[in-house]
Amino acid sequence: MKFRALGFAITLVLGSFVPALSQKGSCPVAPASLDPAQPDIFNAEQEQWLGEAVAESIETGYRMVPVAAADDYLTVVGQKLLSALPQSKMKFLFQIYESDEINAFSLPGGRVYVSSKMVAAFKSEDELAAVLAHEIGHIVTHQAAIEMTALLRKNLKVTQLGDRADVFRKFHELQSTPVYDSGSGQTSEKDQDVADRVGLYALTRAGYQPSAFARIFDFTVNNKGKKGNGLLDVLGYTNEGNRRYREAVKIAETTPASCVGVSTADPAKFAAWQQRIAERKINQLSAAQENEKSVTLSPPLGSDLDRIVFSPDGKFLLAQDETSVFVLESSPLKLVFTIPAGDGMGAHFSSDSAEIIFYTGTLRVETWSIATQKRVALSEVVYPNCLESALSPDGKVLLCVTATDSLIGTPSLGVTLLDTSNSQVLLEKTSLFAIGRFMTGVALTSILRAVKGTEPLVNVSFSTDSRILLLGTADRTFSYDLSARKEISQQGALKKLGGRHFTFLDDNRVLIENPENPKDSELVSYPDGKLIKKISMGVQGLSRVTKGNYALLRPLKGAMVGALDLDSGKLVIVSHSYPMDVFGTLVARQTPTGGVQLEDLVKPQDKPQFIRLPLTQMDSLEAATVSPDGKYLAISTWTRGGIWNLSTGQRRSEMRPFLNAFFSDNTTAYLDFRKYEDASRTVGMIDFATGSGRDMGYVLNDKTFARGNLFLEMKGPSKDATPDELQVRDAASNHVLWSKKFKEDLPYFLACVCGGNLTFWWYLEEAGAKEELDAHPNLKPFAAAIQDKRSGIIVEVIDQHTGDIKMSAVLQDKHSQESRYKFVSRNVSTFKDYALVRGVEQTTAVFHLPDGQRVGDFFGEVVARDPRTGWVIVASKVNELEIFDVATTRELKRMTFAAPVRSTWFALAPKTIQVLTADQTVHTIEVTAAGSTTSPAK
Repeated sequence: MKFRALGFAITLVLGSFVPALSQKGSCPVAPASLDPAQPDIFNAEQEQWLGEAVAESIETGYRMVPVAAADDYLTVVGQKLLSALPQSKMKFLFQIYESDEINAFSLPGGRVYVSSKMVAAFKSEDELAAVLAHEIGHIVTHQAAIEMTALLRKNLKVTQLGDRADVFRKFHELQSTPVYDSGSGQTSEKDQDVADRVGLYALTRAGYQPSAFARIFDFTVNNKGKKGNGLLDVLGYTNEGNRRYREAVKIAETTPASCVGVSTADPAKFAAWQQRIAERKINQLSAAQENEKSVTLSPPLGSDLDRIVFSPDGKFLLAQDETSVFVLESSPLKLVFTIPAGDGMGAHFSSDSAEIIFYTGTLRVETWSIATQKRVALSEVVYPNCLESALSPDGKVLLCVTATDSLIGTPSLGVTLLDTSNSQVLLEKTSLFAIGRFMTGVALTSILRAVKGTEPLVNVSFSTDSRILLLGTADRTFSYDLSARKEISQQGALKKLGGRHFTFLDDNRVLIENPENPKDSELVSYPDGKLIKKISMGVQGLSRVTKGNYALLRPLKGAMVGALDLDSGKLVIVSHSYPMDVFGTLVARQTPTGGVQLEDLVKPQDKPQFIRLPLTQMDSLEAATVSPDGKYLAISTWTRGGIWNLSTGQRRSEMRPFLNAFFSDNTTAYLDFRKYEDASRTVGMIDFATGSGRDMGYVLNDKTFARGNLFLEMKGPSKDATPDELQVRDAASNHVLWSKKFKEDLPYFLACVCGGNLTFWWYLEEAGAKEELDAHPNLKPFAAAIQDKRSGIIVEVIDQHTGDIKMSAVLQDKHSQESRYKFVSRNVSTFKDYALVRGVEQTTAVFHLPDGQRVGDFFGEVVARDPRTGWVIVASKVNELEIFDVATTRELKRMTFAAPVRSTWFALAPKTIQVLTADQTVHTIEVTAAGSTTSPAK
């Protein structure tokens, strides 16, 4: 469900302030009242609660930038604006969130959000104030509450609200119910006018220039000062951005200077604040966790590296993962220092090997000195339309791939080159490639690769000296001289880069893939494009090495990467991990355990050098389980796994990655090892009491799913036939426990095995549901009562050992009977006498199975259950957990952690939970009372 208050991006400011003047050339009129102009069932406190409920829903997708109270410039400016308005009972909260979008939005009850990239985009405090004024205008005139009132009345027949729990409950219910539009469009024009009038009045009275809005709006929507005109309006060629910018300029030009209050803006202080935000650190928490004991996994589970690169002089290496850049000396191999680089990518050395340069997904460019081990440069590149990006080797130029959807002509891809020091546009090609119907085979292949997400929209390569840019997309090639700032015409084979993989090997040679005949690929000279030699390879991505006549090919059959010797045409080394680099005869690559290995190609007899990297953030887990006594923890990422003793934190066993694990007793673990490198999928057993282990010899196919101590296999009459049988086997012995054939659809069952039960479910409109109703006539009256079958599901609680049905029910969201939309359930599981239905908008609905009644809702996903207490743990944010009583859906405890949560479970001790966070710490927490707790940052 979306409603207006959830989407006040700055691009929706559109036409703000247009009717804000009482008459031409006069001052904005003070609002007579901030009371709602339309029906509003929320009082001030309830509107505040509504804002909290909405924030809980949307903040899962954002990381907030923590700002000390003494440095909260956003709030200072917001309060200046509020002081110009009649006093409000709302408690305003102004926050910055981490994002590469130039964006701002507001929520009911006084919450205003500004993106970190928008902070970087502001040229003055006036522009910041213009954005905040607009958002405040919508909040103080209760626009979101008014629209929510209409939605609640029309969809849930709600005409009054109670306490905070009731507001949250109604909001969750509305989210999980397909809704009718409120009928107000977004709001009436009158309401929009009132909000705009309030914003402009506050802006000018607080001493800010109304022209600031026009400037920031023009930049944000990439309007480039275009206003259109009446004729183009009539012809339909003036877009919304043109028209609204025109109106904003008109307002600014006709507002007398005498209307503007005394400015208290301090440009120097504003610029210093922007710089401090640019140097931000995300999610730093320092409050102590109550009733907690913790242990850190040692040695930690190694993370997956994205890059390994030699320095140009060969003296250093860098290894980069999701959160850090590790700087290493190459001889002997040892760690020098670690650079925090959350969301960083493309780390590389400067040409003199003295610095390391990288950038982030938010277009933040950093340069670090190896000698001082400190950051020496930081810049925020601001550009409003960057689909893909690439950074030049010297870090001075950022390439942005853009998209244009013109009313005249064909949608197209473009390219913009930006100076990273000041975000100035060096080159803008808005229509480099038109996305049309007439494409060559190579062009079509290029577009399909991009659509599938396996390739970028545009293939890019910079020369090693950062002088030349080569670019190819579909059937178009483009080259640019960055030093001379001019486009270069292509010669020879360089004319046909479009739709192909290619890379500069050095400043004078380019390797070009031939996707139609890869064995006929070409190594050509630059800039004349003359053939040096034919190269035989596959259809692969290409990248250069730091030194040597090699090229890296990704992927290979049976491996992730290989180094191709361009002299012999043979692969000299391959790796099952993605990162690799070559310097002369030295090869650096990732080890299976997550470290870095350095070996000599011409001295294979020499023992490779190896280094284990420091603790870093753990990747997302494929599997996690704990022994019944809570002593052992088995976890696995996609590339490696291990088992740790939780009483000491010490690792007991390191192993290849697994998809599932369970303990048959306190010391015996069974692990479903996925297919990895040259090893097939298999099941292994480890007995910690005897120190023994063995391969169980089970053959598992791709249609077999491991869930706890069960294997569930979908079987069909033949290999390629549609499965019509579900077979359930014991995962320790592989013996068949039971099987069931279905004439129609197999049930959905990919939920947890909880309390010795499986959960089956079908959508009521499916043929499989009709088959179940015929088999269980007692459910038919409940199904018949549901008029719109798309809004119901059949749920069955299955005994995992026998396959017997222990309980069944027909469930429906009672408010969606007349809906034209399907009630979409992402997951269904059962716990005690309740069904937990994970639906749209990240909301989990709780139903009482004996009577099918909905008990309530909570936001997030149930990740652990405790049958002793009837409690569930719900993950609502990446670093936050909540404990609920499932029978009442009442929140009992909320916990915030310094690092993202990777797994959680109820411990053997009563009312105690354990939480594994991405910093590889296991927190043991006694839940003794309701409240909120926060774990410390390490």
